[in-house]
Amino acid sequence: MDDKHYIGFYNNKDLIAVMDLIERFPNENTTFIGFFMTDVSIQKHGVGLK
Repeated sequence: MDDKHYIGFYNNKDLIAVMDLIERFPNENTTFIGFFMTDVSIQKHGVGLK
């Protein structure tokens, strides 16, 4: 559980994305992204392309 993190991405005060990240899984040299979800309001607007 020490290697599992939930990360929030904000635009000012608005939470616009969430990511579940697990370090050292399935081995010491790998980081696993369990999910990455964005708010529907930012989808298809080029966020993440800059």
